[in-house]
Amino acid sequence: SPTPTPTTITSETDLRSFLEQNFATLNTSLGSTSFTFNIDHNTLISIPYDYWIQVDYDSTFFYDLQYSNTISTEMNNKVAEELRAHQEKLAKAVIEKMSNTKFYGGYYKSWYRYPNLKVDLITRHYYSWVNYNPPSILTKYESANVTGFAWYSLIDDSLLR
Repeated sequence: SPTPTPTTITSETDLRSFLEQNFATLNTSLGSTSFTFNIDHNTLISIPYDYWIQVDYDSTFFYDLQYSNTISTEMNNKVAEELRAHQEKLAKAVIEKMSNTKFYGGYYKSWYRYPNLKVDLITRHYYSWVNYNPPSILTKYESANVTGFAWYSLIDDSLLR
């Protein structure tokens, strides 16, 4: 029988396992897509969160969703909403399992245009969220207070067309 999911999560390893077991795939109206999870555990007083959950997505799936001429605007909007709902469900589940922990999360990918030189970093953020206030990159750790789930779309790119 499968290992029961703990009622609380107390480590980065448990957090990654929980995400992999519950949120690694999503069946959308365009078919299934999968995710991997990079978790950045913060130890600095200059950053407001404990964990940054980077939900690494299938680049081809997201690119086609935005730019393929075989996908209608209506289908684009429907699947973007399914992805948004997936991120919200993930966020609320994590917040429930680690209630006194500050999170920043969302779909995220980064790469260098010139990887051998590590020049021209490009990043994409979609459906970012936090569970602390005030949500700002200028907020210091001790000034951030745990709150409920909230979208943090300040630097997000859009999947909608």
